[in-house]
Amino acid sequence: MSIVFHASRKDLVRSIARDAFNAGDLNLMNYADRIQELYFTLIPPASQDTNLRQPCDDATGERFEADRRHNRQIVERWVKGRVAEFPDDLEEPWVMALPDQWRDKALTELSARYGLLPAPIPSGGHTAAWTGDIMQSMADVLRDFAPIAEDGVINHLDADDLPAFILSSAKAMGILSSMQRQASEALQEAERRKAR
Repeated sequence: MSIVFHASRKDLVRSIARDAFNAGDLNLMNYADRIQELYFTLIPPASQDTNLRQPCDDATGERFEADRRHNRQIVERWVKGRVAEFPDDLEEPWVMALPDQWRDKALTELSARYGLLPAPIPSGGHTAAWTGDIMQSMADVLRDFAPIAEDGVINHLDADDLPAFILSSAKAMGILSSMQRQASEALQEAERRKAR
């Protein structure tokens, strides 16, 4: 058995947030607000293990803004790696608050550690939305594969282009898996109705 070392989950998600920030895709105040909102919604009070504050209204709004600034400062320290501590219960809100493309990257990389694809749960119906999603994801796959396909082989010379292709193809496969599951469930339901 070969051993493959990789970053810890907390280092991975912090690194992705840092990349999003450095790319100009992440506004720290908005990100901190979204993390705080998700954190206090998703994590039961008995399990909360951060010093984030849930902003509360006061007559002047000063307390609310002070709490927001406090949260922004903490999130900025985590994003920029100024503190090593990163509570385990923060991972889910941290990832879910990322901008779409960065959240997709985090979910793909976290899932890949277990040999899984991040397939969205079918929401039922909404074929127009699924059609748009799959068309966009296939366009992304083709865009990311184009520079790799130029010489007709996939090899080590494509190293710079491979990460984007791996990410976009994993997203497309996840969407297709979800659509396939939804179609299978619909077919099973049709067969149950026939059998009645």
